[in-house]
Parts: sequence; structure tokens; C-alpha cells
Amino acid sequence: MFQKSLKVSFIQFFLILYILARSSLSKYINKYNFEKRNDINFTNKKIKLIPIKYWPNAEKEQLKSYNITDNDNEDVNISAVFSSAKFNFYNQLDDTEKPIYDIIYESCMKSQPDFEITTNIETSTKSLENFEEELLIKLEKIFTILLIENPDIWWIDYFSFSYDTYDFINYEICIYLHERDSLFYNYTSEDISNLNKEIDIVKNKIMYQIKQIGLTTPYAILRYIHDYLITNIVYTLDENREHIRNIYGALVENKCVCEGYAEAIQYIARQYNINCIIAYSSSHEWNFVEMDNKWYIIDVTYDDPIINGIYYPSGSNENLQTDFFLIGTEHIDTEGQKYSEDPNRILMYSEFSNQKLISYPSIETTDYIPNEKELQELELIQNYSFPENEVLTNTPTENQILTNTPTENQIPTNTPTENQTIIPTNMNNKEDYTLTDIEHEIPTETMILPTNTNTEIFKSEIDDLTYKNEKDNESINNSLIVTYSNNYE
Repeated sequence: MFQKSLKVSFIQFFLILYILARSSLSKYINKYNFEKRNDINFTNKKIKLIPIKYWPNAEKEQLKSYNITDNDNEDVNISAVFSSAKFNFYNQLDDTEKPIYDIIYESCMKSQPDFEITTNIETSTKSLENFEEELLIKLEKIFTILLIENPDIWWIDYFSFSYDTYDFINYEICIYLHERDSLFYNYTSEDISNLNKEIDIVKNKIMYQIKQIGLTTPYAILRYIHDYLITNIVYTLDENREHIRNIYGALVENKCVCEGYAEAIQYIARQYNINCIIAYSSSHEWNFVEMDNKWYIIDVTYDDPIINGIYYPSGSNENLQTDFFLIGTEHIDTEGQKYSEDPNRILMYSEFSNQKLISYPSIETTDYIPNEKELQELELIQNYSFPENEVLTNTPTENQILTNTPTENQIPTNTPTENQTIIPTNMNNKEDYTLTDIEHEIPTETMILPTNTNTEIFKSEIDDLTYKNEKDNESINNSLIVTYSNNYE
């Protein structure tokens, strides 16, 4: 009797241990820190995933060499599932990926974004290892599309996740977007909200200027944004600056590298429903743009060259070029380089690895040819300059506006010389516009305000906010880059 009771007790004890171990297995062991897609180790259950643009240059070069070696027969303008106006990256997600994307997107796009996101998924995969690999690929694809479609989510430089399950069918996934070794860890959600408002200010100013000139065609709008960015941005490769690879660096600080240029033109173009997407290799970032159901190339960075070793200051258009504005793949630049043969144009299909998770639209071989109306609007850009003395000294109330807005047919007073592009004189000073429409539509009338700070604040509802223009400078923390393998599989 005693032995039977002892046997039952042992069975009960081991059953309790089994239940506890099963319920806590993934919660306490399966914690992921994304560092890099190819550094998978299912023994210690750790991995880190960093967007390629934040990799060290040596790693980017290795990845470039890998792609050239293994994809040398593949055209850089790989055909996509969609090649018309219906193209978008979101439609490349499957029915299990879209709900996860939607939840993450909505959380990130809040005025003060969420840094931790929880969602549930169901799988028929019984193997825990297979589930881990399946989830890994899904999240890599989801975050690739999230980041290349939404340059305003600039504050994600990597993410991590954990999961929990009790039956190996239903899983709770927790995604962390803002951990301690993130480049932007010191930013609170309120800080991010405030910086986004600064970005909105510049965006609205550009849109106001486009409206004032009277530009309506995608061609002219793109050209104006292109010229604005080149004139205002100083190409700056300084890893101690936090924002050289995002739209805050491009639009507010006016200091960035190629990612800032490409994401800024995408961000502004999207306000006009212009289908402008990011294209990127292991070492460069630029844009594909849809015009009349055909796709062309814009590379704002390459049109803002350093000439004879001279970095042109913000406000200068002396090095403004259009050699990479709406071109085709057979375009040959002024230095004799054909686009399709440029090793810096070998496309990547994931933000995090050499995995092929997305597709691009097919790109035209020939350059875009503007029509008569587009050429007429191009002349408006070249001939227009804003009045210089339209400045008030007192801060207005929310509903105050100026009445001396230029009329529709106002004739410009300054005429450029041949081949010269005149950029509005107030693009680079500290005069701002009070825009009162919360839907970001540009009002017919506006007020121009002076400011003595580096922050361009002109909405009355945010006048009392304090912005942080300068964060503590820090380079990418070496702890972000744990171990890099040469085996890109």
C-alpha cells in the first residue's frame, strides 16, 4: 500500500514538473534579440536583426560581393508580381502576415507610438524549431515592408520579440521596438512625437511652396522636391549624428546620406499620391517612381554631387544636377556609367539580409519624356521666387492669416539665366508658415513668421512645446553588432 502511494506521488510530482516546464518553456527560454538574419543559433535561442543601412561598411561590402558573385545573371530591375499602378509592397504580404503588419503599423503611427506590441497567431506547425524559422521569416518580411513603405517610422533601427505557447498551436507574440541598445533608446514616445511634428512643419512648408508656384503634375512636383532637397541638404557622413539615415536628418537638420535623400523624396511625394518607393542595395539607397503606369529611377543623392572635393553649403544650388531624374535602366550618366551595370545598384530584397522576401516593379529602359504641360510647369519652378518682405513680427493667433497672398497669375520678378534653377529665397531661412488645417491640406492663405531658434515652429497648437534639436551624440553602439558571419545563407 505504501509503495503504491509512493508511486502515485512520484507520478503526480513529475506531472507537475512537466506542466510547469511546458507552460514556461518559451516564455523563459525562447527570447529573441534580433541582431542579424544569418546569425541564427537555436541552441541559445538568440538572434538579432539590424537593417542593412546600419551595418558597418565592411559588412556591406561583403554582402555586395556575395550578391555580385551569386546573382551575376540577374538584371538589377528584377520583374515583380505587379508592374502597374496596382503595385505596392503591402500586397506582397500573405493573409497571415497582413494582420500582424496592420497591428504593428497602427501602433507605430500613433501620435505617441507604442514600443511594445502583442499579437496572437495560430499555426499548424507542430515542430517548435520549424515554427521559430517560419515566424522569423514572417517578421523579417513584415518589418522589411514596414520600413521601406513608411519613412516616417524612422526611429526603428532594430527590434526583438518573445513568444509564449501552451499547446504549440496558439502563440502569443510580443514585439519590442525600443530596447536599451537601440540607437534611439533615449527617445521617449513624446520625443518621437515632437520630432515628427518638426518633420511635418517642413513637409507642410514644401507643400505650401508647391501650391504657391501652381504645380499640379507629378513630374513638376517631383522635380521641385528633388531640387529642394539638393539645395537644402549638405551630404554628411558623420556616424556621431543620429539622423543621417532618416527623414529627420534630411528635412529638419539638413544633414544626411543617401537614405535621408531617398526617404525624404518618398515621404513628400506620397503626400500627393505619387507612387514613389525605396530601392536599395547593400551600399546605396534611391527611388523608383511610377509615371503613367510605367516605372523610372530617381537618385537625388547622385544629383547632389561633391564637385572637386567641395561640399556645397545648405542653400546653394551650384551643384544641382538632373542626371538621375526619372531615368531608365539603360541611362548612361555624365561619367559614362550605365545604370544597369553599376555594382552599387544590385538590389536587396530584405531590409535585414540577402533573403529574397519582396519584389520590385519592372523599370523602363528609356528615360521619361515630359509632356508639354509638364515642361510649362518646369518653367514655373525655374522662374518663380517668393516675395522677400512678407514677414510679421508678432506671433498670430490660430486663425490669423495674411491677406497679401500672391494671386494665381502673379508674375515673378526674378528671371534666371540659362540652365539656372531659382529656388525660393525663404527655403533656407527661418521664416515659417502657419498652417491651420489639421488634415495637412495647404491653405489658400497663410502667415509667415520669424523665429530665432533652430526649430521651425509655426502651428499655434504646438507653440508651447519644447523640442530637442540636439540629442546626446553617439555612434552606433558596438554591442549592437555581436557576431558577423561570412556565410550569408
